[in-house]
Amino acid sequence: MIIGLTGMPGSGKTTIAKYLKEKYGFSLVSMSDAVKEKMKSESVEINNDSLRSFSQGLRDKFGMDIAARLTTDYIKHRTDNICIDGIRGPDEIRYFKEHMDGRFYVIGLVSESETRYERLMDRGRADDPHTVEGLKERDQKEIRFGIPEALKIVDFAVSNTTSIEELEKKIDSIINSIKG
Repeated sequence: MIIGLTGMPGSGKTTIAKYLKEKYGFSLVSMSDAVKEKMKSESVEINNDSLRSFSQGLRDKFGMDIAARLTTDYIKHRTDNICIDGIRGPDEIRYFKEHMDGRFYVIGLVSESETRYERLMDRGRADDPHTVEGLKERDQKEIRFGIPEALKIVDFAVSNTTSIEELEKKIDSIINSIKG
């Protein structure tokens, strides 16, 4: 089983990925892992700005699904359960659906902007903007990658507006429905 996660920053993707790893033994793969490997092979310095810029350059040159193609090459022969974090657009979802032999499911996480901003400020990652204005600018960059369109074609849409425990119950329900 391969679970892909999409959603705006602060919507709960990392929380879900960690939960899938801890409770169900999923291996975690970030879409940026394969892009970072490509950056290393081309001796490009890796930081948030260069990653975003390099990713956009790849999309402009090779198509909007390039990160999915690179990630598929990275995981295609694995048989373990995998969680792919960081899906940004509908082309990436379609690519995974076409190339993962019916093992791929997408969970879209949705939260109100204010809730997401609060979470992002609380988590304190060095690469997160530290002002609401900075967070809004980051959102605009993410929107250009296609997250709103990706959220329209997910297999499971999850509203993440309450507690972590409630979110985990929703994920348990999704995993159980996939397992049948």
